[in-house]
Amino acid sequence: MIKPMIAGITLATLFAVTPTFAATNNQHQFNVDAGYTTLDNGHSSDQVFTTTVGYSYYFSPFMGVDLGYNGTMSSTAKLRDGNGNAIETKYDSFYGGIRAEAPVTRYATLYARGGFAYTQLEETNVSAVPETSSTHSGVNPYVSAGARVATGLNPNLEFTAEVSYQDLDKGYSSTSFSVGARFRM
Repeated sequence: MIKPMIAGITLATLFAVTPTFAATNNQHQFNVDAGYTTLDNGHSSDQVFTTTVGYSYYFSPFMGVDLGYNGTMSSTAKLRDGNGNAIETKYDSFYGGIRAEAPVTRYATLYARGGFAYTQLEETNVSAVPETSSTHSGVNPYVSAGARVATGLNPNLEFTAEVSYQDLDKGYSSTSFSVGARFRM
């Protein structure tokens, strides 16, 4: 009876103290990335500029939680639908997931992340007169793999490169390559 109670008190103490340690060991990180996405609807594909802004909280040295935004902020992909009509497409995505990391050297780390994103996809049929738009939204999975490299500029600044795949609504998918920076708080 005493051993389970001591184990329970020990675990409760560890869980209560862990966020304090994590907050004082640079476990809060912010990132900004920019890159190109190949947006595909099954009939055609096009590349479009994308931006990602995110936040990560590390609950252990190698595992964390990601939250953020990814989307085609100012440009649209020029595609064709199944009928051959010209359409312009853009999307916004708000994501949440898990991140796992593996240090390769003192200065470089490989990582993988995945989770789910609420996406909103907007299609505009520019062949129609007048143009018609439709919006599709839903929760869709994403996966990413990348690398971080520490800089000599600031011990809390790292550069990143990442490849991501995300399912979108209405048969669309997005494959992205981006580069950016992470800042540890």
